[in-house]
Amino acid sequence: MGAVTKRSNRPRHSRRKARVLKRTSRTPPRSFFVEYEDPAGRRRLRRVTCWSIKYNRDGTPRLLAQTDDRQQLRSFRIDRILTITDAAGVVQEPLADFYRNELGLVCQPQNNQDTEASQRARRWRTIRNVIRDGGLVLLSAVANADHDVAPEEVQIMIDHGTATCVAEGIKLSLDEAARLRRWAQRMRPSPEAIDKSLASLKTCGREKRAAIMAACTEIADADDFRHHGETLLLRRFSVALMMD
Repeated sequence: MGAVTKRSNRPRHSRRKARVLKRTSRTPPRSFFVEYEDPAGRRRLRRVTCWSIKYNRDGTPRLLAQTDDRQQLRSFRIDRILTITDAAGVVQEPLADFYRNELGLVCQPQNNQDTEASQRARRWRTIRNVIRDGGLVLLSAVANADHDVAPEEVQIMIDHGTATCVAEGIKLSLDEAARLRRWAQRMRPSPEAIDKSLASLKTCGREKRAAIMAACTEIADADDFRHHGETLLLRRFSVALMMD
């Protein structure tokens, strides 16, 4: 008599998904938050575990990942991903560096005709660069120094970011202002990001540096109590930006 094969009690679709995960796991699984825009223009923020990289027929790469909320295997087109935030709350930018360094993916420019979604994504990347270069990283560092980012502190970051955009001739839409709020709430600057921001701001005009320091000070005093960590950062920023 031949050997008896034991059948799995799992549903067929679960066994099939397990085979897919095993077959496509070419890179170590990594979890992070993805802000994604679907074809209808709806934005979603999901925590996912990335398993592999696949390509559409037109060559567009997509992340094959499992969503943490629904435990479903889904794919996310690279050109529809707006932001990626790691588990510590640090926004990964530029995205091209994250794809190359963490996922081994080199994104090639596409020759496809621009869509409205890609134009919005490109405009938002410009806005993020302008606001980040305007000192938002330092403001966020002060806000996070006491491990409790208050709504008042977020509003100061938003006001500063909005003023930075206006100075560059950019007027934020209501949707962009809402995205700026979510970004400011989630931002957790790494020590490397703070050092990089300080280095780049040393060469900007004194008026701009003074505005950044004023906003940092306003954040530190927003709750009528200056935390020791906030005081240390203000001293460090003042020396680095040559404001003494």
